[in-house]
Amino acid sequence: MAAGLLNGDLAARADYPDRPIRIMVPFPPSGTSDILARILAQKLQEKWGSSVVVENRPGAAGNVGMDMVAKATPDGYTLVMTNNVVAINVSLYPKIFDIEKDFAPLGLIGSTPMVLAVSKDMPVQSLGDLTALAKSKPGKINYGSCGKGTPQELALDLYQTTVNADFFTVSYRGCAPAVNDLLGGQVQTVVTTTAQMAPQIAAGNVRGLAVTSKKRSVLVPDVPTFRESGLTEYDLEIWLGLMAPAGTPEPILAKIHSAVTKILEEPAMKEKLLRSGVEPLLTSRAEHAKILHDDILKYAALIKKLQAKASASAK
Repeated sequence: MAAGLLNGDLAARADYPDRPIRIMVPFPPSGTSDILARILAQKLQEKWGSSVVVENRPGAAGNVGMDMVAKATPDGYTLVMTNNVVAINVSLYPKIFDIEKDFAPLGLIGSTPMVLAVSKDMPVQSLGDLTALAKSKPGKINYGSCGKGTPQELALDLYQTTVNADFFTVSYRGCAPAVNDLLGGQVQTVVTTTAQMAPQIAAGNVRGLAVTSKKRSVLVPDVPTFRESGLTEYDLEIWLGLMAPAGTPEPILAKIHSAVTKILEEPAMKEKLLRSGVEPLLTSRAEHAKILHDDILKYAALIKKLQAKASASAK
């Protein structure tokens, strides 16, 4: 009997996938995580011949969707597209799951810089102009945040504490609604991925002032980096990668990682990612786990430093 069950289980894993797969995106539609998930879902569906559906479950900087995946059956049919917000959240939110113990990393896929942009009606042309204006009007310039603990919010926090400015934060459930309100003039500045903001910058709807990476973005090559703009130690990027619930059978994890790697090694796919503002960053599952662990420690130290500066300036 036991041997029969084992053989049946192995056969089921060999036949994986034999029913629809769900890729959860714990953020609203139109963000980089969502865009990448949909590109990948289409390619996996073509490769496997099984339906791959993307489902958005935003809330609490990704914790709502992540918690759902943590509690999902670990059979390979529920995956999640994550970014390094999951490492940041460890230091900012009550623990409802253990990101290192409750999930199985499936390898990183890519990375993307962020860009600080302002409304086209703002009387600033550079990051230096924005700094001067913000310091002259403490708490008067509205900043649209993608959510507490997101890399985008952390990017703005690092900027304003470094230059000793004070922005008024308006929190949103994701970057898409924040960008919409930037376009509508409800907020005056937003930090989001270059992929999300590049079309608006190109159309002249907003003005890009600085990108967060060490080098300029291929999507907005005319926008200088924070480092070029005087913040010589500034460097923040977003990485993206798939994860599965812990306990997912090893053969299934290996099959997913192999399929994703082969897809992302295709020259046409690399070009598509670059056009979407994502630089390919293929890693092993073990490397993904190490980068996640190291980022938990890195962001904990950074957040502690930012909180200390904020506390000192409030006295």
